[in-house]
Amino acid sequence: MWERDVPNLKNPEAASLLIPNANGAYCSGGAEGPLTCTAPEYGIVNYLNYQFRPNAMLSIRSEFYDDFKGQRFGFPTDYSENTIGITWFVGSVIEIRPEARFDYSYEVPAFDGGRKWGQFTFDTDAIFFY
Repeated sequence: MWERDVPNLKNPEAASLLIPNANGAYCSGGAEGPLTCTAPEYGIVNYLNYQFRPNAMLSIRSEFYDDFKGQRFGFPTDYSENTIGITWFVGSVIEIRPEARFDYSYEVPAFDGGRKWGQFTFDTDAIFFY
């Protein structure tokens, strides 16, 4: 995918073109570069699910994402994400899904405000069907 006419964060004159709650891009050319540029990105994801009990399933997810100009996440770098989780059905009304996830940025530290290369996340959710 890509977005065109994205304000260049390196060019101070492009600050007036920024839209609230939208990111600019790190375009080529530095401060003397164009006011806007095209910001491409791509990603690929893989899911592997294994049902090990009639009411439980193991899920493994791997993703690779390249934010060429930092317009999507604020840092121009490649990212990977790996998640492992379990889906447990409690009867026919409740679904509980704990998971552990690790994200990593390859070219610049992109987590914790640009201070860390990766981050772990542990979470769970419950879905109630009605």
